[in-house]
Amino acid sequence: HFQRYKIWDIAQKTALDSIHELEDKQLAWRVVNHKSGYLADALFHKIHKEGVGEILGALLDKYPDETFTLENFIDASRQVGHDLDLILKEQLFASSLPGFQVSEPTIRTMDESDEQCSGYLVNLHVHNGEPVTGLVSLDYSDMPAFLQDLLAGMIGEGGQGTINVQFTATITSTQSGGFLSGSATPNRLGPVPIPGNQSVEFNIVSANPISRLNIDPYLSLNRGKIPVDVSEPAEGEIAPCKDRPAFLASTWVPKDDEQILVDDLDEGFSVVHTEENTSSSLGWLDVFRQDDNRVMDQGLLLAGALPSESEWTRRASTFAFGRYRKTTAQILPRPRKDDPVLYSSFSSELPQAGTWEIEFHLPVQRKRANVQVQTRVQIVGIDSLGGTSTVNLGDQGTYQFQLVSDGATQTIEFDATSDSGGWNSLGQYDLPAALVELRILNENTGSVVFADAVRFQYIDNGSNPE
Repeated sequence: HFQRYKIWDIAQKTALDSIHELEDKQLAWRVVNHKSGYLADALFHKIHKEGVGEILGALLDKYPDETFTLENFIDASRQVGHDLDLILKEQLFASSLPGFQVSEPTIRTMDESDEQCSGYLVNLHVHNGEPVTGLVSLDYSDMPAFLQDLLAGMIGEGGQGTINVQFTATITSTQSGGFLSGSATPNRLGPVPIPGNQSVEFNIVSANPISRLNIDPYLSLNRGKIPVDVSEPAEGEIAPCKDRPAFLASTWVPKDDEQILVDDLDEGFSVVHTEENTSSSLGWLDVFRQDDNRVMDQGLLLAGALPSESEWTRRASTFAFGRYRKTTAQILPRPRKDDPVLYSSFSSELPQAGTWEIEFHLPVQRKRANVQVQTRVQIVGIDSLGGTSTVNLGDQGTYQFQLVSDGATQTIEFDATSDSGGWNSLGQYDLPAALVELRILNENTGSVVFADAVRFQYIDNGSNPE
């Protein structure tokens, strides 16, 4: 499990044809296996076992006792009617990965006044925000989302409500006052190649309402399937009866692309440790944080069951903001005034001087976040070492920020004790066309400090200079 983080970190910045240059050959083999596994899945999904068999047969006929090159493989695929040039070359030689964002889906009832029409139309857009071509499949079934979650949990597979089983089952439930049924085997649309910085629109016609879609981005910065819940069809929303392609080019772009946004996984994010905190009350855990054993997630220590007092760590969170992965940095508030001030930094070059609104994202959901997290670490043979610590991740206090621009520093306070999950405004500020930095300090009256994402929105009030 922990090795996967190191493998992903290398896979997302190393081309498959240059992995042999890694000094750690065992790790290099694992990265090759990781990347090629995703590529093999995409090929099987695109041309199925029969298509793969046809390509391999053509290769064996032509090169029965020889090795073959990538060009030989592509020629063989064309020979049997499958052109895999774009998919294979991009995936093999790119030193970065695609990343996908998904629009809110819409669902409408088909116009039943036309005898040729029935069922429901689901529409959504997928945007590749990176310069590298990627592949996307869309899986769906007419089984309700809560039953998909139930089945995924029963069989021990899938993640985030995703079903990864290839058998058919009928499940009934009395939820909502009626009986429901569906197949555990999803329908699949794709894979569809999406070029860098472009979008694709998907149209799905289903006999029954669809409540859950699962986007499979294969080898991408998303690092896993993207679950998308679909709302109930709106009354009176009718889709006209006409032929629609299952997918086509789209001009849709995420709204966040229209703002200056810095996430905890972006280059503009960093953390600062002024000095080593040696007085941490969790210091007895340091035995698990030696250099040889540290598990890093894109430059930050992977968070354990509890946040750390001595350094910023990273954890995945359903409520976090994320272009591709939903993660947040976190730290426990500074417990003693003589401990060093540690802060995270979100920096960006502003393109023009003027009034800018600054917002930060708080990854908590009040109704569900007020859950205590407990951990006990016990070393075999040492019964006296260990204990139970409790942190309420939903207990937010007053945040302390520093806004640094043009050599000046402003102090900002934000009271997060109210229902402040999601985006929160820190106010409007006159800022120069220069590098601007927002720092989140580990001085906080709550139980944990989050550093998730920050965005800058230009305010055109008519008086700002050009």
